[in-house]
Amino acid sequence: MLRKSFLNKILFVAGLLFFALVGCKKETFTPKPRGYFRLEFPTADSNKVFTHTACDFTFSYPDYVSIEQDTLFFDEKPDHPCWLNVNYPSLNATIHMSYKLLRKNNLVDLTEDYHKMKSEHVTRADYIDEAVLYDSLKHNYGLLSKIGGDVASTYQFYLTDSSKHFVRGALYFKTEANVDSLQPALDFVKKDLLQMLDTWQWTN
Repeated sequence: MLRKSFLNKILFVAGLLFFALVGCKKETFTPKPRGYFRLEFPTADSNKVFTHTACDFTFSYPDYVSIEQDTLFFDEKPDHPCWLNVNYPSLNATIHMSYKLLRKNNLVDLTEDYHKMKSEHVTRADYIDEAVLYDSLKHNYGLLSKIGGDVASTYQFYLTDSSKHFVRGALYFKTEANVDSLQPALDFVKKDLLQMLDTWQWTN
C-alpha cells in the first residue's frame, strides 16, 4: 500500500513537470506586415472649369471632384464669399481654399500668415519641401509646400497676382494622420492640385 502511494506521488510530480515543460515551450511568432485598406481611386470622364460670380479666378478640375462654398469658418461667416471646399468624397479629403483681397500693401502680411500657419505642423514634420509657383504671363506667383511626416495637412499653397488677389489652400483628410497609409491618396490628389494651379487664371 505504501509503495502504491509512493508510486502515485512520483507519477503526480512527473505529470506536473511534463505540463510545466510543455507550458514553457517557446513559440515562434512571425509578425505580419502592416496592412492598410485598399483605396479605390476615382477616374475622370472629363474635366470641368470652375467659375463662380463671387470668385475672380477660374481653374480646371476633374469631374469626380465637387466644389462648394465654405459658409462657416469656426462657426462664423467667412470674410469673403469666395471661400471654397474642393471635396473628394470617395477619399474623405478636402482642399480648403480661402480668398483675400489685397489692400494697402497687405501682401507681405498675408504671406507671413501663410508661413505661420504652415509652421504649426513643423513639430510633427519630417521635412518641408517648397516649390515656387511662377507664371508671369498669367500673373501667377506663389508657393506650394509639401510637409512630410504624420501631419494634418501635407500640401499647402498660396497663389496671388501680387496686386488684387490672394488665395491660400490646404489639403486635409478626415482621418488619422498616417503618411504610410495616406501616401497613395496624397500622390493622387497632388496630381489634381498641380492641374488646378497650372490652369489657374485670374478673371479680374
